[in-house]
Amino acid sequence: GCHFKQKRTYGSTRIIEYIQEIQTDLAEKIWKKMQKAIKKGAEFIILPEFCVSEEIRKYISERLLSYKLNESEKSKLIAVFPGSTWIETNDNVQFIMDAWGREKGQYYKNTPFRKRKKDESGYQFCEGLTHPGYRTSLLRIEGLGYILPATCRDVIDGPYTCYYVSRFHPAFLFVPAWSTSGQAFVQPLKRYAMDYYTNSVLCNGCGALKKKTSIAGGAVIPAKDKTVASGHFKEIKMTQTQSEGCAKECDKLCSYMLKIDFAGSDTVR
Repeated sequence: GCHFKQKRTYGSTRIIEYIQEIQTDLAEKIWKKMQKAIKKGAEFIILPEFCVSEEIRKYISERLLSYKLNESEKSKLIAVFPGSTWIETNDNVQFIMDAWGREKGQYYKNTPFRKRKKDESGYQFCEGLTHPGYRTSLLRIEGLGYILPATCRDVIDGPYTCYYVSRFHPAFLFVPAWSTSGQAFVQPLKRYAMDYYTNSVLCNGCGALKKKTSIAGGAVIPAKDKTVASGHFKEIKMTQTQSEGCAKECDKLCSYMLKIDFAGSDTVR
């Protein structure tokens, strides 16, 4: 569910404030889902945008270290992309962790979410980023290649993600989002698959979804379309339970396991 609220600062600018009373309970729920994914052999874990407060991020880091020390032989985990955190400087930041919970990189969101007024005279809402694009970290995994993070609007507004993809040709693009639909991500991600052979994973927050047809997440992989490369999109839709309202009043967390086959056959798997 939504464990944060938007706070108006000046004009149309808004920042994020986390609801402190529920952080501990939510941290435990998130860790239980992560632990389940690790036991099933997950190599990467991605959470939605705004999902992790500073308190939750610290909790996840401590739990990962404890788990790795006690059950390291059972874990295939390589890295965790714990969504994004709204930090004290008023920035939207991804803190990338390794399997031990140690910070390995940061990604500062470049493009603020903006909503125009109906009369087009200005903005009704503008995400108040203090240092947009301040830092971008890529992970390089031996035998796999680069992994590039991007946050929500960076994929569909502005040149930033396109520039990084064209420059580094990452094997994977991981996209935490908080979007009412998710449909706008599909074409850019398909283009990256077709032009640069980049696999993309979209992890959208169900608390942001508005319609039954909204995209809760998904993946785009390079695939063969007759004699040319194209992008194949595998969608994660809202469940029936979500469409009936748990996106607004959710006391559970949903998780999905995505498996990508690099066998190289003509069949999309």
